[in-house]
Amino acid sequence: MLEIKVVSNETIDEFLEFLKRIARWLNESERGMWNIDKLEKDMFLSSNDISDCYMGYADDKLVASVILTEDNVFMWPDLKQDETIFIGKLGVAREYSGKGYAREMIDFAYDEAKKRSKKYLRLDCYADREYLCKLYEDYGFTLVEKREMMPGLFAALYEMKL
Repeated sequence: MLEIKVVSNETIDEFLEFLKRIARWLNESERGMWNIDKLEKDMFLSSNDISDCYMGYADDKLVASVILTEDNVFMWPDLKQDETIFIGKLGVAREYSGKGYAREMIDFAYDEAKKRSKKYLRLDCYADREYLCKLYEDYGFTLVEKREMMPGLFAALYEMKL
């Protein structure tokens, strides 16, 4: 079971390096997803609240990440934003994949959304990432829409009513 901690000023560098490692691995495997430049500390903090960022530890090793926000007008512009927790940057270190840590982080997001009296848990991912879509659908998320972001690039928008 993971020990999940909110990111702090003391741990932000560790968190961002963790995300960069995942981003580099995705880029190397030609499945790029996260812009590494946006994971530079100043840029990241200009668009993210540190208190929305969480790290999951197993045996004192950072193995998973998630960002939980209460607004995402870019991907979900027509929603009543205060009803939702949005999941972002869900990541698991490659050497720990397949151990259920992604589900534990989603469990944490679910529990946080309930604590905050939200009505929905929502997220988006690239629609061609079949393993992610399956993870979310198996968890109980419903595909709301596939949206073309640019020619040939589709986002899959998922939600779960709480």
